[in-house]
Amino acid sequence: MSNAGIIDGLSFELGKGPDDKLFSETAEGIVNELKGDRFGGKNNDKDKISTTQIRRFYNDLLSIKSVVELETPSKRAAAFRLQIPYVNMMVAKARYAKGRKVVGEKFVKYIEKCVEPFDSNRPAESYEHFKVFCSLFESVVAYASDIIGD
Repeated sequence: MSNAGIIDGLSFELGKGPDDKLFSETAEGIVNELKGDRFGGKNNDKDKISTTQIRRFYNDLLSIKSVVELETPSKRAAAFRLQIPYVNMMVAKARYAKGRKVVGEKFVKYIEKCVEPFDSNRPAESYEHFKVFCSLFESVVAYASDIIGD
């Protein structure tokens, strides 16, 4: 499987479920791209993303998920609609982390691609996409622990 361009090629459409390989081959490819994403200009381990950084963003996502899941299943889409600005804020956090040289451009692009489809006018479909995003991120964390290590 070619790993080149997986993050650039990520595309999500509200109302469309995940493809069969999203949580396996695609997630692994994302991690392989992140592993090679240098941000300090040098070719050493200090200039690559760590699993700690990836987990920090995943934990932010889980915090949002826990707020939504406090609601009954029938009210979760409406509850999620109120959380969309906080999900969108993950892009700003990723860009800030890039400025601090703890993540690279590919990680920022990964977050942007996953967050882009959210639409507060389509809360039910956005919530379904959010669940896919959470599962994809979980897979990325799992592969990162294996591929990148800490």
